[in-house]
Amino acid sequence: MPRTAENLETRFWRKVARRGPDECWLWTGSVFSEQRPYGCFGIKARSFRAHRVAWSLANGRDIPAGKVVCHACDNPRCVNPAHIWLGTPLENMRDMLRKGRAHHQKNPRKPKPKEPKPRKPRPKATHCRRGHSYKEQKAYPSEAGKQRCVICHTARCVEAERRRIAAAKQATTN
Repeated sequence: MPRTAENLETRFWRKVARRGPDECWLWTGSVFSEQRPYGCFGIKARSFRAHRVAWSLANGRDIPAGKVVCHACDNPRCVNPAHIWLGTPLENMRDMLRKGRAHHQKNPRKPKPKEPKPRKPRPKATHCRRGHSYKEQKAYPSEAGKQRCVICHTARCVEAERRRIAAAKQATTN
């Protein structure tokens, strides 16, 4: 049985714990993650954030391009149409900063991270990963400027050529 717009709305609001008009209406359905607990609502095998669906249902239209649905209450599970508003990403960021919700504003007592110490340059490698000494052979630089082992490179080329020949033989026998 296909879902209609009416039973889509009914299905949505069944997953909401409605309270007073000024209180948060919490989403009781699934959430995207515990770290970012925005409600998750499925429509035609796609997942949408519940507060965005709530705004669309309350306003009877889709969210315009370039706009985001913002929370006045800063509760990601809230879907109360009185608590959500349409804004731009810039307005949403300014709202977050004004309310002190940015990650660097959460703990004002925590000292700011210090500048990382400059790393010491690594000593130049004397052997490749497989243990071949660069001094005993004529190592050459790779495109990245690192040393490349001639023995390992030759072995890789021989193996690649062997696979290419085997694949060509198999293709001609089929």
